[in-house]
Amino acid sequence: MQNYIPKILITLSLLSITAFPQQRQGNFPGGSIYGKVFDSATKHTIEYANIVVFSLKDSSMVTGGVTNSEGFFNLSIDRPGEFRVEVRFIGYDTEVIQTSIRPPNFNVDLGEIQIHPTAVLLENIVVEGSRAPVTYEIDKKVISPDQMQTVISGNAADVLANVPSVQVDVEGNVSLRGSQNFTVLIDGRPSLMDSQDALQQISAASIDKIEIITNPT
Repeated sequence: MQNYIPKILITLSLLSITAFPQQRQGNFPGGSIYGKVFDSATKHTIEYANIVVFSLKDSSMVTGGVTNSEGFFNLSIDRPGEFRVEVRFIGYDTEVIQTSIRPPNFNVDLGEIQIHPTAVLLENIVVEGSRAPVTYEIDKKVISPDQMQTVISGNAADVLANVPSVQVDVEGNVSLRGSQNFTVLIDGRPSLMDSQDALQQISAASIDKIEIITNPT
């Protein structure tokens, strides 16, 4: 039996980077930590990677945010000190960087940060270079359900719940960046069912891949 290949067509502009609001301490003029996140294998930039900054002094969280469509982030820092920056993304090892903000260096450029797909250890054999759960092409995101073992027994909506920028509520309704205005194609043809119903009816095990196209032609 031929696998279903759903596509979601979306016409929305990309979100800019978000960060948690802060208040500056004392006479500190304010600083920043910024950089750009890449896939170490493909060299493609990674959108929606999570960036979290912790204080080395007490391990408290200082700020956080996500990368934009070009993989860039710029986080405001409200205090001087030593910091631990963690770069996180589904299917990748967490990258940890230590840095400091002290006069006269209030703005820290972490440069190009490369994160690595997670390796799988099976009976003392390290398997590397397997397909990442989410890959990025010029005009779309491609999701591989077979690389998401935790949802393989679920449906298409369960798969999408693990994709950055996609939200699935408790009733299984899917939205992208807050919008439910999308079209589902199955093997290149519009679904005869309602888009939401289609995503809940198709089992994850029967899906070869899901493509999210943000600017369909």
